[in-house]
Amino acid sequence: MPAKLPDTEGRRHAMGFRTTLEGRSRIEEAARQSGRSVSQEIEARLEFSFAMDKYEADLKKNPISKMIDSDTESMFRSMTTAVGAAMSYLNKSWKTDVFARMAFRSGVEAVMDTIFLKHPLNIAGSGIELADLKKAQETGALYGRLLAASQDNPAVEEWLNQRAAELGSASESDADPAAEKAKLLRNLVGADAA
Repeated sequence: MPAKLPDTEGRRHAMGFRTTLEGRSRIEEAARQSGRSVSQEIEARLEFSFAMDKYEADLKKNPISKMIDSDTESMFRSMTTAVGAAMSYLNKSWKTDVFARMAFRSGVEAVMDTIFLKHPLNIAGSGIELADLKKAQETGALYGRLLAASQDNPAVEEWLNQRAAELGSASESDADPAAEKAKLLRNLVGADAA
């Protein structure tokens, strides 16, 4: 009888599990399409599932992601669906077709308009200044452009990750809430906010 191999990271261990006929068919079809064995397909999908769990856990630790609540996630899903439906209807991509690009933009704007109407703000008597609104608009545009640029530029992505880490460590301190708010606003707008 051969000696038992030591437990190492690469050693495979048998596991048995049950699934429905539909589940089995889906796994077998996915394995056929990927060129993997059924066992390899199951393992790849499990690994992907664990990687997604880690990704989501890491996202939740990010101070920026903490601001994304379920209503915001729902809005983003609606935007994705609206854009996908518009491009599917046109059978064109926003990257190559002016009409698909217009449909993309209109779909996103329509979702925002609809969701914003469901969550009205009470701003009566709040003393909103045009300069403050413009600063908020410029800040959103700046972060949007930086995040989009980070997808193609590792240096920008690294800088954004460092800023997020700095903001995260600042928010976990025992600082006075008013001072913390002032610091966060200073980080956003580059000056003290009254």
